Amino acid sequence: MLKSGVRTNPHRMHLPPHMDITEPMPERLSSVMDLLTASQIEKNAFDDKAETAPTLFVVSKVGDLIGVKANGELVAVKSMIYGTKEVMSMSTSVHEDNLGQGHGTRLARNMEKIARENGVHRLFALVAPENGAQLSSYVNKQAWAITDYKPGYYGDEGDFGFGGDRFIVSKDLTSQERKDPIFEIEISDTAGLKLAFESGHIGVRLIRGETGNSIGFAKATSKAKRPKEKGAFSSQKEVIAAQKLEAKVRDPPSSVFFLRSMEMVGEVMVERDEDKLTGFVGVMAGKKDDAYIHGPFTDGKDATPLLEKAESKAKAMGASSTWTVTPASDEKGLAMLSAAGYKITEKADGLYGGKDLLCLAKDLT
Repeated sequence: MLKSGVRTNPHRMHLPPHMDITEPMPERLSSVMDLLTASQIEKNAFDDKAETAPTLFVVSKVGDLIGVKANGELVAVKSMIYGTKEVMSMSTSVHEDNLGQGHGTRLARNMEKIARENGVHRLFALVAPENGAQLSSYVNKQAWAITDYKPGYYGDEGDFGFGGDRFIVSKDLTSQERKDPIFEIEISDTAGLKLAFESGHIGVRLIRGETGNSIGFAKATSKAKRPKEKGAFSSQKEVIAAQKLEAKVRDPPSSVFFLRSMEMVGEVMVERDEDKLTGFVGVMAGKKDDAYIHGPFTDGKDATPLLEKAESKAKAMGASSTWTVTPASDEKGLAMLSAAGYKITEKADGLYGGKDLLCLAKDLT
């Protein structure tokens, strides 16, 4: 039956007013409880032993941490960090009981919205070639492109249950152009993949096959090419060495994934004694006129020179202030930061393995 131009459905269920069936919308996360829950979701999703809650605290300030809640419970999380006019999508994690409900797609759309609002021109992420589900989501469903191939980026053993190779996938937010593939290369053909990218092509479609997946390639425009990362760490082995330096102060340390992500969107400065890593510090520009300093971490020597280098880099990025985090139990680090002019601005109770995490800041003007 039609009435007033509206088609009625005789089988439609009429729910009581108190029952909310609206689609859950992503929201920014910042509370300690949300960060701890998000950390557990990430650790379960990636089978990761690293302590991610402090990292998520940093991400919520230097980038954006968004999540989806169902019935008041956090069920999906997406983290992203900012570079110069671009955003790196760090990870998307969904609680195992809430898979297949569209939360990942919902978070991806919201990430694009936030990026556009912040004047970001490009999004990018790292994806394992054998992770067909994630590649399909990015490339086939969300119109991203595969713009580079990094064999052995996470070493021979890899990370998060995948091998060490990674694709860089990206999306240009200033263009709506979608290219059709002109040739295909099997993902197992690493030499062919390398040649395709070096000759100025990008992957625009994941093509599923019974014996393996292939990538459909098209000619890249200048906008489609993502600038190459700085690559301060000489190898995956050196990233592991950086983890060990950090573990002297924070145990467990930041994940390899976070250190690699910071390397790509920020600046990492290292010190070496011949070929051995003896110290490092990271700097990432914030959303405002501040910059986050990760560390510094050394093999026991005075870390003040590295801190001063990081502050100089922050000034060059246009920051008028810097901030960092450290466990409240790190008396030596707190003394160094205090002597350098840093003051405690925030305390996150129990955020670091049950211990308090302190946020300290310094005015550079």
